[in-house]
Amino acid sequence: MSDCVFCKIASGKYTSSKIYEDDSILAFMDIQPVNKGHLLIIPKKHVELITDLDDETSAKMIKLANSINKALRKSGVKLEGVNYFLADGEAAGRKFSIHICT
Repeated sequence: MSDCVFCKIASGKYTSSKIYEDDSILAFMDIQPVNKGHLLIIPKKHVELITDLDDETSAKMIKLANSINKALRKSGVKLEGVNYFLADGEAAGRKFSIHICT
């Protein structure tokens, strides 16, 4: 979708601080973080709702979030908690993000 900021990030039209990328998903730092370490995980394929996404891709997004969480906890970075946030649909903000609580 031509006016979708996430599609522009996924295609490389907008730059991002990438954490992870493969053929179907992308994780990158949020430019308007809620707190330090706030990152987003998005599908590269544009969908209107998470329910429109295939099960394999949505599972990869959750698995990546868990892997990042585990890596952070093993890293020695001071954190008191991690929030997973899923906004489904345009009115909800349409994003999946991880918030690191320090």
